[in-house]
Amino acid sequence: FEQAKERADAFGIQGVTYTLTMGVVKRIIPAIAATNALISAALVSEAIKISTYCGPVFNNYMMYMGQTGVYTHTFEYEKKEHCMVCGGARLAVKKDPSSTLQELLDSLGSNPTYQLSRPSISGTGGMVFIQNPKPLRLQHEYKLTMTLKELTEADPPVFAVGEELTVTDPVLPTKLTLVIEFET
Repeated sequence: FEQAKERADAFGIQGVTYTLTMGVVKRIIPAIAATNALISAALVSEAIKISTYCGPVFNNYMMYMGQTGVYTHTFEYEKKEHCMVCGGARLAVKKDPSSTLQELLDSLGSNPTYQLSRPSISGTGGMVFIQNPKPLRLQHEYKLTMTLKELTEADPPVFAVGEELTVTDPVLPTKLTLVIEFET
């Protein structure tokens, strides 16, 4: 307690008592050491299983509950193939070449899976359309009335048919990859 009190005085820490000091010494410090020992033991156990093939190896999650005893449970998280949070999604759309960029943006907003509110689209050639900030939006608004065919045939092309475009939106946790193909 005396060392804790000296340290508290040196750093201006208020409220250090014998009870609080003993709580740290008896509970927190041993818990840190015990946790490190358990993690080390789990790593050694996995190394033995990998090197000797004596059991199934740890897949991707382990839960330790030390409060009620030693219990570990392992299970595999499964990734939903088109989950936006797990790494983005890919959307392939077939559009009429005579449809406009505004119609494309509207269709992204009406898509029941993504429900985009203000989508911005970029490609390898730069911005196809950007919603914010307002000065940049104004620079790209002329494209809203252009047909998709006009955009792909412009000099230089705004994007190419089949190109992977990146869609961002305030409602998306990550990016959406958009591929546009023309209907024939």
